[in-house]
Amino acid sequence: MGKSKYFLVIIYWAALFLLCFPMIKQSLLSYKLTKVSAVQTKVVDQPLNQAEAVQPPTFSEIAAFQGTDQPISAKLLIPSAGFVVSIYPAITQETLLAGGGMLFPERRPEKDNLVLLGHHLGNQQLLFGQLFSLTKKDNIYLYYADEVYHYQVTATKVIKETDLSVLAETPKPQLTLITCDTPRQTDQRFVVTADLQKSSPRTNQTNKTEKKLEKVTTKRNSQNMWLGIGLFFSLAALGTLIILRLLREEEAQ
Repeated sequence: MGKSKYFLVIIYWAALFLLCFPMIKQSLLSYKLTKVSAVQTKVVDQPLNQAEAVQPPTFSEIAAFQGTDQPISAKLLIPSAGFVVSIYPAITQETLLAGGGMLFPERRPEKDNLVLLGHHLGNQQLLFGQLFSLTKKDNIYLYYADEVYHYQVTATKVIKETDLSVLAETPKPQLTLITCDTPRQTDQRFVVTADLQKSSPRTNQTNKTEKKLEKVTTKRNSQNMWLGIGLFFSLAALGTLIILRLLREEEAQ
């Protein structure tokens, strides 16, 4: 019975790991983001032009992630969600794990349709998963160079990935945020569009707001990390105890 006991425990742990695998990925990335969020790089006005095919990150990619050397071209803030994320002038796996990327880095927020892409990994408190909390007329702020651009959400919708109409230029300045509708491989995209309301120079107050939201985001990432770790090991310990107790009862009969 000794060997079978350990075998059952190993099977249970393996099954639990597979069941909790998405949560483990989220917890690992949350941990990584608590480390890279403190690294500030220079905000650049002339972004780079680099793009890779967007694919959901693998566990090994998240495990190897140590941040990105790309300069930050903007910060995206959503006060109602306690959300701030760095936006990079390139779309690579590294930049999408660190924040979001610009699809057309040559466009300018004061006159163009600015298109930003990011990952949705299942946790709606992580990266662009937070877009799902947005509703019409919610406020979004883009800190770009020395300006703050205030947008208001006009619509949220799910489209086919082949629908490229949302990428086109618009008659007036607009912000378009795009992520996958689920954390799995999908041909659907969740899209948020927002119209530019006004722009103004950055001030001490706007910088304080940015720092405050960064602290909130870092704290939430830390909480998500410990919640995931705690839940996994609690289930593992509880399941192991139940298995061992049942085996002892069977031996006693």
